[in-house]
Amino acid sequence: MERCRTNLTEALRSVHLLKIHGYCWNKAMDMLGSSSGCSITSRWDVGGHQWEVHLHYETPCDPIDEITLKLFLLSEPQRKFWASLSCRLVNPCQNLRPSDEKCMSYEFERRGECPKQVHLMRRDRVLSSGYLVNDTLTVQCTLTVLREHTLPSSDLHKHLGELLEGQRGADVTFVLDSGDRFPAHKNILAARSPVFMAEFFGDMKERSSQSVPIQDMQADVFKVMLHFIYTDTVPVLDEDHEAAVTMAQHLLAAADR
Repeated sequence: MERCRTNLTEALRSVHLLKIHGYCWNKAMDMLGSSSGCSITSRWDVGGHQWEVHLHYETPCDPIDEITLKLFLLSEPQRKFWASLSCRLVNPCQNLRPSDEKCMSYEFERRGECPKQVHLMRRDRVLSSGYLVNDTLTVQCTLTVLREHTLPSSDLHKHLGELLEGQRGADVTFVLDSGDRFPAHKNILAARSPVFMAEFFGDMKERSSQSVPIQDMQADVFKVMLHFIYTDTVPVLDEDHEAAVTMAQHLLAAADR
C-alpha cells in the first residue's frame, strides 16, 4: 500500500524600507528633461533567490499616473514557486498610520520580470498624503517567498508490523479454537480499538489476563485482522478470486464482532 507524502510550505519573508530622497526635486528635473525617469532599484536575497525591486515614481509618457513597483527574479529557480510583494507608504515620524497595503502574487517558473505590478498611489496624491517628509518618501516593501518541503512518508506501519511479527514485548496471547496462538501488545490494541480498550483497561475480566480465548474464527482471518490493527494495511489477498472474496467476508464478519 502506497503511503502519502506530506508537503510543508515555509514562508520566508524580508522587509525593506525604500527611501526616495529629493522626491519633488527629482520630479522637477525630470520635467525639465534632464533625466529619463525617476526610479530606484533595490537588490534582495530572499528564500535562496536573488531579487530586484524597481520603484518607479516618475516616468515620461507613462499612461499610468501612479507610483509602481516591479519585481524581478535574478536567479534561475530549480522548480516553480510562489512569491508575493506587498508595499505601503510609511511616515518615519510615526505620527501617521501606514497607507493601505497593496500587493501582488505570482508563480515563478523561470528568472525574469514579473508581469504584475504593485500600484501604490496616484502621484497627484503624494504631496497631500502626509507621507512626504523633508522631500523624502518612504515605502515599506515585504517580499514573501513560499518554499515547499516534501517530508518522507511515515514508516510507522512498517515498524509496528515488525513488532507484531517479532512478538517482542508481547503481553497478551490470543488462543483460537484451533490451538493457534497469536502474541500481541495490549497498549497497541487498545489504542486502535475501543473494544480492546474496554477489554484490557476496563472492568472486564481480561484486564489482568495474559491469555484471551477466541472462538469461531479461522487462524488466517485473525492473523490478517491483527496485521490490519497494527499497520492499517491489508496484505495482498490470494489471487484466487473466490478465496479472496471468502477472506474478505470473514474479515467483515470479524470486524463486526
